[in-house]
Amino acid sequence: MSEARIIVGISFRSEWLALCETVATLAKALDASVRLVHASEGDPATEETRWSETITAWFHDREVTAQFIQSEDDPVKSLLNESSHPDAALLALGASDVRSRAPGYMGRNTVKLLRGSAIPVLVVPWASRLPRGEGNWHVLYPTDFSDLAARGLGSVARLATRLLAELHVVHVCSPSDDPAALLKRLWDVPIDTKRPIERHVVQDRSDAIGILAKAQNLDVDLVVLPSHARAIRAFFLGSVAENVLRLADRPVLVLKPLQQS
Repeated sequence: MSEARIIVGISFRSEWLALCETVATLAKALDASVRLVHASEGDPATEETRWSETITAWFHDREVTAQFIQSEDDPVKSLLNESSHPDAALLALGASDVRSRAPGYMGRNTVKLLRGSAIPVLVVPWASRLPRGEGNWHVLYPTDFSDLAARGLGSVARLATRLLAELHVVHVCSPSDDPAALLKRLWDVPIDTKRPIERHVVQDRSDAIGILAKAQNLDVDLVVLPSHARAIRAFFLGSVAENVLRLADRPVLVLKPLQQS
């Protein structure tokens, strides 16, 4: 079996430390290598060499195999092409460059990649704190009790096991709902993992705000969201997932339908 590969979009101008720290931890947990892709026309060869040496050495110091490639093609096209490789397991992106000051700002390329990628996409906002060390992660997964959420929960449970992480399963309800009854329903949801699990019910008029408030309260290292099987464009426009992605101040992993089962 071939080694899994994490594709990372790298910009010379972006804040990359939080992104790379998150990717390094995931790569070690998933026994994956890292392929760093910089796509931009006209960058000097000396700049490419400097970044190649700096970033690959950074990953190697963390015992992660990394390869740097320079593409002269369009960034979205380059990353989608890399993500179509049979061994590609995850596409990782920084959410903005250093000129942006909105915590979870997503540029046009990030949105296009979220819509176009057939594999899970990790988005790391520029404002993210550095993740905890290996074996100390906290992962949050929101559920609405749908079949889609149940399928995604299986993937998240396996990921938490590989990361040696504590898993937090969250349901957001309206202020008029009975949180005790919903918490009991959460406890009835089967979760196949030996890792510690906490279940939470949050009352909020906005699902996205409720999810992010709990993520901040628990100071989780990763929020994982399922995606719908219908058109990706329809899913992201006006959806809970898009609002979470745009407002998040920490890494968000978006699963794709084929990876949720």
